[in-house]
Amino acid sequence: MPNPTVQVNESLRSTLSEVRKELLDFGMRNPLLNYHLLKSRGLEVEGVRPADAYEALVTEGKELAFLCLEENLGASAPALFEDEEATDNGLVPVRPGRRNGQIVRERAPLIREGLPTTLHELDLEKRLLGTFYTAKTSIEEQGVNTLFLALGTLLWREPGDKEELRRVPLLLIPVELERRAAGEGFRVKYSGEDVVPNVCLIEFLKQSFGLEVEEQAESEELVVDEYFLAMGRLILKQEGWSVDPESIALGFFSFAKFLMYRDLDPATWGSEADLLNHELLDRLLGTGSFAGESSLFGEGDFIDEHLAVSKSSHVLDADSTQSLAILDVATGRNMVIQGPPGTGKSQTIVNLIAEAMASKKRVLFVAEKKAALEVVKQRLDKINLGSACLELHSNKVKKKEVIDELKRTASLQANGGARNSVDKAILEEAQKQLNEYCLAVNAPAGGSEETVRDLYGILLPILSKFEGEEIPKLALAGCQVWTAVEVHRKRSVVSRIQDRLQQIGIPSRHPFWGSQIRVVLPSTRESVRTSLNETANAARSVEQAAERIAALLAQPASQVKAELEVLCVNARQMASAPDLKGIDLRDPEWTKSEAKIRNGIATGKRYTTIRSEWLERIKPQAWDTDISTLESVTSELGEKWWRFLSPQWKAAKREIAGLITGPLPKTTAEMTACNHWKMNQICEVFVDSPKLTPLVRVLP
Repeated sequence: MPNPTVQVNESLRSTLSEVRKELLDFGMRNPLLNYHLLKSRGLEVEGVRPADAYEALVTEGKELAFLCLEENLGASAPALFEDEEATDNGLVPVRPGRRNGQIVRERAPLIREGLPTTLHELDLEKRLLGTFYTAKTSIEEQGVNTLFLALGTLLWREPGDKEELRRVPLLLIPVELERRAAGEGFRVKYSGEDVVPNVCLIEFLKQSFGLEVEEQAESEELVVDEYFLAMGRLILKQEGWSVDPESIALGFFSFAKFLMYRDLDPATWGSEADLLNHELLDRLLGTGSFAGESSLFGEGDFIDEHLAVSKSSHVLDADSTQSLAILDVATGRNMVIQGPPGTGKSQTIVNLIAEAMASKKRVLFVAEKKAALEVVKQRLDKINLGSACLELHSNKVKKKEVIDELKRTASLQANGGARNSVDKAILEEAQKQLNEYCLAVNAPAGGSEETVRDLYGILLPILSKFEGEEIPKLALAGCQVWTAVEVHRKRSVVSRIQDRLQQIGIPSRHPFWGSQIRVVLPSTRESVRTSLNETANAARSVEQAAERIAALLAQPASQVKAELEVLCVNARQMASAPDLKGIDLRDPEWTKSEAKIRNGIATGKRYTTIRSEWLERIKPQAWDTDISTLESVTSELGEKWWRFLSPQWKAAKREIAGLITGPLPKTTAEMTACNHWKMNQICEVFVDSPKLTPLVRVLP
């Protein structure tokens, strides 16, 4: 009964009314209001009374097979429902042996063989297989059973529409399909959940036509025929409406949203204030909001200052962000935790549940997918907390199983798992050591305000990158006392150097390495560009010349400097070779006269030395002058003291003066030496063969 002394939030009432309307699905695509047999799933049963099917499945707990057409005594398929006049109780009349003009076999008072269908064996197997996998997927993914055996049908029309007749199931038995082996047929059995009327239809009749259905008894006390009679009397005055009490169909029906619709109705609560004054509901739908619900703890807060060992109940590992979330929940904060798979959301939920249990609180854990529920339950089972959880999803919502689970939990003995003082002291000591280490690595290094953790974060990737290589040690004097400004300034310089290195590459490999050029003006750029172009052209010319020389010398072409230098030496040697035209190098005389040839070469070298010595002191015409007489006179009279009285000596002096470029020598020894440069005949001393005469021309 509502308490008149408690003031309720009336603004939320109107909001809830609008929200509840959005949860209703009164469209004609809803099979709970307009049922059609699906193309490849579900089926319809013929020849069995719904009351008998209810008794066999629910009351007696039997597993029933489906009979194909061949097993069904040769019965033909019935047509869809046609227009028939309703009886005085609103039910479609059923004549013995016939239904809607179609011959069917007589109804058996009890089900013995199974549920007969009008499908051939192969079609029946395909439909049951598709139905089985669809039902299995619904349970595995959503944790909800949507497979029902629908008993009875309401045939209704929209007001003014006399053409389309719609079919609506009346009673829904939650069932399961199973088979023991792949070669066996499917069997249907009651799942154990509550048998429910079509609640969506009941609300639709109430809102659209003002027809209210009386509340029915529990499943154990339900009388199927009486329910059909009650529905027939309810719609008796609706033109063109009737109830078919003989129809049975296996199909998929879902009214989860309608259950939410009913739960959000203040009238269904013992006290409206419990719903309308609910703080969380007001924040979600009403005038309240979640503004100001930000965390009390920041990323820079030291968690262990708020997380006492003696009060925390973490049962799984939790990092800093997860611990902050647990602390926020413990302080009554509402939050949304987001993150990709594998980031620890489920283990955070487990820790939250454990914290709530330690605080003697109750927790409702809801998930869209069954897998999410099972992951958390498995984690709780591993740490021996699963017994405190009551699962209310998929096949765990059967009344008997829920009661058995409550009995089992109630019989459990309390586990004295309190921490002893020794364990607590060890844990606190470990926490203290870890916190001291954490403070140390997060403390500033020197005056730079850089923490040890940040510095290692910079250093370790570098060491890893250059692992196995010798890294030079940098002696940075005074780095321990660098201020934050100095660190920023030096880091900026290093950054600029890195940018420059990325542009120019390794300095020692740069073309201008060692040039000592510190400033490059636009004019210098142009000059350098011109020189580089000229150098490039010269390099191409050298390359082409080297290729030609290599081809002439029958050597491989190369661009290596050392090999090019060897090629140049060979080319110079070839270029400086004398002209050997007319000389027979294969003549055996070369071998026989080897001693004379070597003597001639030595004499030629001596001649070359003398010629080089006197080249600038002797006039050019003197080299072809015959000085044999002059040489005889100077040799004969050079040592005589009276030579200055001899006319021959005076004539010799005048001849010598005409041959040399400088002044006449003053001493007799110097004047005698002037005759030594004449070596025209020195090469003829060994030439006694006419075959070797041409050699004189090529000697130096």
